[in-house]
Amino acid sequence: MKKQEIRRVLFLIASQNSKEISLLPKEKIDFLSQDSYFLESIYLQRLSPILDEIISKDRKNLLFSESFIEKIKKETNLLQIKNLNIIGELFKISEIFNERNIDYCLLKGPSLALEIYQDVRLRPLRDLDILVKRNQIKESLVLLEHLNYKSLEGDSKISGIFTDEDLDHYHHLPALYGPSDVIVEIHSRVTSPKNFKVCPLSEAMLSNTKEFFYKDFKTYFPSKEDNLLHLAVHSCLQHVFNNGLLTITDVSMIIKDESLDWDYVRKKSLNPKIGRSILIIMEMLKKHSFLQRNKDLLEDQTILKDLVSISMRQFFFHEEEHNALKGSRLKLLNSVSITRFISTLMESFFQHRDSFIRSRRFRNKNFGNYLFFFLYILKKITLDTGSIVKVFLKKDYKKYSKDKLRLLDWLDGNNDGIVRSTKDL
Repeated sequence: MKKQEIRRVLFLIASQNSKEISLLPKEKIDFLSQDSYFLESIYLQRLSPILDEIISKDRKNLLFSESFIEKIKKETNLLQIKNLNIIGELFKISEIFNERNIDYCLLKGPSLALEIYQDVRLRPLRDLDILVKRNQIKESLVLLEHLNYKSLEGDSKISGIFTDEDLDHYHHLPALYGPSDVIVEIHSRVTSPKNFKVCPLSEAMLSNTKEFFYKDFKTYFPSKEDNLLHLAVHSCLQHVFNNGLLTITDVSMIIKDESLDWDYVRKKSLNPKIGRSILIIMEMLKKHSFLQRNKDLLEDQTILKDLVSISMRQFFFHEEEHNALKGSRLKLLNSVSITRFISTLMESFFQHRDSFIRSRRFRNKNFGNYLFFFLYILKKITLDTGSIVKVFLKKDYKKYSKDKLRLLDWLDGNNDGIVRSTKDL
């Protein structure tokens, strides 16, 4: 099997299209059972729990080798242990936030696992993303101090090390690390300021939060409609699909719900960037999964088929390939010159410097810290240089780069030749 075929199977798994997977001939199942790229991709995309569930429901047709199934089950169990650890920490944080009447909601993973999937085993978690009303962020950090959360550098007084600049220029604060190895990110807004000057989702998301109860435990989740909008914008605009196929699984789970308020989704989709993000995700699902043309949202669209293919390919490129094309580095595709190359590396330097200072709170200006900073920047610039050079040395990579530039232009609304009016959404 070629990589293109394997990637299609991965997408079928992510979209839970068990019918198409069960139609795979035995020789292809045998090939996939032995193929290292397929197994590594399952691990990387965190699809083990979904594949394990698909196989367990159709062992008659999905005759993967016993050794392959054992590996998938082992990875599923490891991910479940991590999930339970994160959910346990979620209980503690929610309890202390509720006691102090913090206005918050849990973004993405936990709400999806507990409310949409309704099985914490099936939806792997990485960390806890918590949207907090801006004027309560400092108080929420004080509460996290009581739970022994610290910054990357080990600062325990986290409520005093963040500034208004962190809230103005970023959508979340630097990661905080808990005693049980759980990472928490406090969000002041849902979308990045780079994509939206004023966040179009945060206020509505906090207003529409739903209470979630489990025995005596209570927390707050976004509505399924707001979850859908956030997933689309987060995957398309913020990450340009480099955050993995799990987004496809999440969206496919949400749209199965017959009570989903499509009128609300359509109203929010009048924002061109949100509308295009929703549209591209839905088109990918319609092309390779069970989704039928039965939603008003998808009528009269004029989206180009190859744009969907471009979007799907983005899921399978390595992180370094995505990083090489961030920000103004895309300009390198238009013309090549020593001046432009140097200016691109200079911008890369400033980006890494700001990231270093922000995440590590680089305040003690001694020789050791300066040396560490120099080595960190040297490593990052070296990696960026290598990645940028690859753009021009690899034909496939260069095509991918141009495809990504085209996709970004469309998502940002710089190309109006595809969706001509809000009726198309």
